[in-house]
Amino acid sequence: MDVASTRTLQEVDSAYTERRTPGYEVSVHILKGKGMNHKITLSSNEQRLATFIAKMRYANARSNNVKDMKMGDQSNEQTDLEGFGAELAFCKLMNIYPDLETGDNLPDYDCIDCNGITYDVKSTIYPDGHLLATLKKKNNPPDKYVLVIGEFPEYKIVGEIGADEFLQDSNIGNLGKGPGFMLTQAELNPVMI
Repeated sequence: MDVASTRTLQEVDSAYTERRTPGYEVSVHILKGKGMNHKITLSSNEQRLATFIAKMRYANARSNNVKDMKMGDQSNEQTDLEGFGAELAFCKLMNIYPDLETGDNLPDYDCIDCNGITYDVKSTIYPDGHLLATLKKKNNPPDKYVLVIGEFPEYKIVGEIGADEFLQDSNIGNLGKGPGFMLTQAELNPVMI
């Protein structure tokens, strides 16, 4: 990690500082008062992979009559594409291998790091979107939840929070699609790489 991404917000001179890593479409932005935001653009090959995995997961889920638990108005196909695109963007940032499973035995998490920490990556197209999870997530939670915003193929990893902090009754709300766990972006911790 370079010096710009480890400074305190008070040490940052301008409204924001951008760092690009040569050979990668990844940039880290430090915004005053906002913490770290990691912007990821999927390469053309990553876009093809995301499209393929999303289509396969969609087809498998529909053929097995799996109920779609989405909490937004977008199509099921768009949900699967944005969901896996966000997972792939997070994995790219963290330098971990994405779960490419498309069969019947999908794990309860989206990815796992080298320390065994499991992550459930949640995505939204809304710039001010909330981290959302269904109530059933309390039954077998991952270690952490991550919020990613954006639209395929460009994403911003906003923040993360431990499942023990997120899956509290005090965080249950309803945005019109039924009750679920929810937090604002300001309530999340920065994702540190």
